[in-house]
Amino acid sequence: MKKARFKLLALSVLILLLINLILIYFLQPIIIEYLSDNKAFPTINNLVNLVYPRFLVESQRFSSDFFLDKFHQIIFRIDLVYLFTIAAYYIYKSKNSFSDFLSNAKPSSPDSKYIQILSVVFYVGCVVYTYDWYIILLQLQSFALLYKPVSFLNLFQSSYPSNIVIHIICIAYYISLGLVIFQKRKFIPSIIIALCFFYQLGLQQSFEKIDHTYASFGYGVLLMPIALYYNGKNQKAVGEILFLIQLAIGLCYFFSGLEKVLVSGIHWFNGDNFEAHLRLHDTNFKFLLNHKWLIMLLANCAIFLQVFFITSIFFKKLRIIFISGGILFHWGTVILLGVGSFYSPWIFMYIFLLNEKTSIFNTKKFL
Repeated sequence: MKKARFKLLALSVLILLLINLILIYFLQPIIIEYLSDNKAFPTINNLVNLVYPRFLVESQRFSSDFFLDKFHQIIFRIDLVYLFTIAAYYIYKSKNSFSDFLSNAKPSSPDSKYIQILSVVFYVGCVVYTYDWYIILLQLQSFALLYKPVSFLNLFQSSYPSNIVIHIICIAYYISLGLVIFQKRKFIPSIIIALCFFYQLGLQQSFEKIDHTYASFGYGVLLMPIALYYNGKNQKAVGEILFLIQLAIGLCYFFSGLEKVLVSGIHWFNGDNFEAHLRLHDTNFKFLLNHKWLIMLLANCAIFLQVFFITSIFFKKLRIIFISGGILFHWGTVILLGVGSFYSPWIFMYIFLLNEKTSIFNTKKFL
């Protein structure tokens, strides 16, 4: 058995080396040639425009080295995901305690009434956080010439939608929200909500500005329909879906922190990036610039929170610490930099990290 696992490990390492070999020694020269003269590759241009619509604009702003650095970061991330997958597989196979640990981390067959309350709270949150999208979408029509659809929108349409389409999408979205909130219908309306949500969000992000405000929120919108479908039929499956939402929240923080490290490197740890943000933003906390040690402390606390937030998904006793830290982190960006809001969707998503015994979801108390 051990010999078989060793052979599989050796094969996995060889596959990883082969992937790196292909990416670095075969694909990289093609990318370098493309960066030097992308006009000479009309077919590839169409593919790049589909996957990365902003490339042609950003290629005028940044040098080739910038994009090569991004390419190396992608390779590093592929290696990281691959190695983590292999490590998780071997831990899972070699230790029964790991599967028990994973089972204990998952929400176990949550009460159906708890899911009802959770869904109502969540979809009321959808109304609160997206009530102004209709107005925003209409206002964006004034900038239709700058519209460059993100990847999935580019598959269906090349121009900004008309008033009629926006009205239809928004009406369908809010009617569906009302049906789910008032428990008239659940599964089909929740699917319509998800489709309309991502369509509207995609339109807003098709003007060369990606907003990560809804990074974790979107996973809730995407996965809640499945939870509602199984609720009352298979509570174990509902628990699995809740765990996926929790895991998505943790991974959003993890990759956000990883992005800072990959892009900024040591400049984030020594506080240079945070210091630059303080200088650029209009804030009443400019005095922090006179205390380098405090800037470094705040910057490293932010990285620690984001990278290790995912541990609270598996160790429930840590959740109160990381939830409190997360609230302070998001409020801190508002106070220090004027970025975000005190009622950030990231904070709202903490409702999925609470359990049935928490007062606002106590089914015995409210139902």
